[in-house]
Amino acid sequence: MRKEIIVALAGSPNVGKSTLFNVLTGARQKVANWPGTTVERKEGIVEHGEYRIRIIDLPGTYSLTAKSIEEAIARNFIVYEKPDVTIVIVDALALEKSLYLALQVMELTDKVILVLNKMDLADRRGIHIHVKALEKRLGVPIVQTIAVKGVGVKDLVKKILELSIGEAPSKPYKLKYEGLDEYLAPLITSLKRTEILKQFSRKWVAIKILEGDRDIANTISKSGNSEILSIAVKVKDRIKEKTGLEAEVLIVSKRYDEITHILDGVVSYEKVSSEIFTSKIDSLIMHSIFGIPMMFLIFGIMFLIVFSINIGFPLNLIFSSLGLTEWALIIEEYSLSSLLEGFFGYLGVQIANALTFLNTPSWLISLIVDGVIAGIGTVLSFFPLIFLAFLFLGALEDSGYLARAAYISDRILRRISLSGKAFVPLIFGLGCNVPAVLATRILENENERKLTAILAPLIP
Repeated sequence: MRKEIIVALAGSPNVGKSTLFNVLTGARQKVANWPGTTVERKEGIVEHGEYRIRIIDLPGTYSLTAKSIEEAIARNFIVYEKPDVTIVIVDALALEKSLYLALQVMELTDKVILVLNKMDLADRRGIHIHVKALEKRLGVPIVQTIAVKGVGVKDLVKKILELSIGEAPSKPYKLKYEGLDEYLAPLITSLKRTEILKQFSRKWVAIKILEGDRDIANTISKSGNSEILSIAVKVKDRIKEKTGLEAEVLIVSKRYDEITHILDGVVSYEKVSSEIFTSKIDSLIMHSIFGIPMMFLIFGIMFLIVFSINIGFPLNLIFSSLGLTEWALIIEEYSLSSLLEGFFGYLGVQIANALTFLNTPSWLISLIVDGVIAGIGTVLSFFPLIFLAFLFLGALEDSGYLARAAYISDRILRRISLSGKAFVPLIFGLGCNVPAVLATRILENENERKLTAILAPLIP
């Protein structure tokens, strides 16, 4: 019987986590939901010699402060399930931002492997990372990968085995939060008098309270120690008075200060021609004036292609308005939906003729032809639309434009309690509600997914 190793796969959205998970596990995957939630849970198996590695793909999250269900799931799995190894994937193109999550994971467990993904793109853009120096400063093993090409996957599996059996050294860097001790002291003193949340360090709990961690606050409140939360309010007021910053902002800035210190001398940059070209494109699509028109143009082209291929609309209307009625009819006739409808119509007629020849009762013929076959045809007619929509979404996400479009539209959508990323499913709502609702899966927050799914069908 193989020895089982439990591995948690953590990472921020868009770092290549899902790609690496698929490359590692192949077809040996099981998809379900995390208990009591609608958040998808993926598990995969890798067999290597006498070992059976079970990999759990944690929800993509930027932080481990439980303000959303995804953040709570990721953190609670690491703390309570105690995986043998936790892999944190970081984007070599955005190392500073990616390390923000990695350092928080390293606060909770010593069994950490850091995966530097997209190393080929980093080299192309003139970003040079001195991996050995970074490994020494962070105190954890680092594996370089190019997930889309499967590069580095064998090295990662080997490192998982070494770390799980104690052959690979791992002494993770712990965040110091310099300058916060005077503010944390009253909270730490109060927490030491209680038995709650003993699995965490008192300093870590104090920081999470100040960050507004809902899980921690609820646990303290239910334990009858509400006075700790009252002390936290006073500490927050003191921080605001002395620094002019909210407690949460100050804590985040302290983390980034430490990340900057860690990366000092570890990352070097070189100007390359492709980077200059990319910067020019970035400046155009992120422009304060031209950014939004560019976004509507890009999504408009996507909308035009997806729906024209599937149902002929709105290309048929464009051709009709130009007086090209014959071409408009051809586009409608040879759209994927029309072809599927024609196929199932033909199939229904042939089966009806065959059943009539066999003296089948008319009610049974109607049930099979008008019910089963027509029903399957109707359901399958949505497939090309959904497939094409997600194909384009994947292309936009891989190109990095989806994150930029979310940033551009964030300011507008914040007014209705949505993030900029909700723009994508809302855009699909202009054409069809089915891909619009399905596209809400790209949103990390469950409440945001629900609100967007409710709003999408209301788009005219």
